[in-house]
Amino acid sequence: MTYVLSDIHGHRQYFSEILTQIDLKAEDTLYILGDVIDRGIYGIAILKWIMAQKNVKMLKGNHEVMMLAALRGKPYDPQVYYGGREWEVWMRNSGDVTLDAFSRCEVREQEQILQFLQSLPLEYDVEVGGKPYKLVHAAPKDLYVNYRDFYSDEDHFAVWARIDITVPHNLPYTYIFGHTPTAHYTNDFPMWILHKRDRIGIDCGAAMGDRGRVACLRLDDMQEFYSS
Repeated sequence: MTYVLSDIHGHRQYFSEILTQIDLKAEDTLYILGDVIDRGIYGIAILKWIMAQKNVKMLKGNHEVMMLAALRGKPYDPQVYYGGREWEVWMRNSGDVTLDAFSRCEVREQEQILQFLQSLPLEYDVEVGGKPYKLVHAAPKDLYVNYRDFYSDEDHFAVWARIDITVPHNLPYTYIFGHTPTAHYTNDFPMWILHKRDRIGIDCGAAMGDRGRVACLRLDDMQEFYSS
């Protein structure tokens, strides 16, 4: 079975509820579309769990990008780090809770986490039941040409874009994305996975704490799973 979820944002309880529901087997694959960290306090713990799993694959989200930019790919040392714009951006986006947990890791473990984050792709192509999907955090790079005036490059677009889902994309796949809570499009609470003809939104607002939740989609039969 193939499962997809996104935007856990450090909420270990929500994530644990999903894992209990799907009962992930060794032959299954779970794709996590980025933004594991920040907001909630368990982002680093969840990252470490992901790193230890052979059948869990992760994309880089904008929050992982912010963390890497703030730390410049190096273990955190408060004696030598002097801040800067990237640091301020990360802190404004609740990076402080992630930094607190990260700074309590051994230096070797910090290096392993940063190397893991740097290695993450921005897209996955998968096929389930003969149907092609592109898994992305915010948007597929194929659409960048239509938004190049608003984003600095394809990578920036892939993790930060919020695009108009009413405009068909005419690409040879359905793309599945996180990043933007589905209430942005429907104004529904609680939030639900958003199915459109050519794309599926699965960020159900865990970043919003009690107002949101983590959602998971099984691509084999389109069954949906939600945390409480």
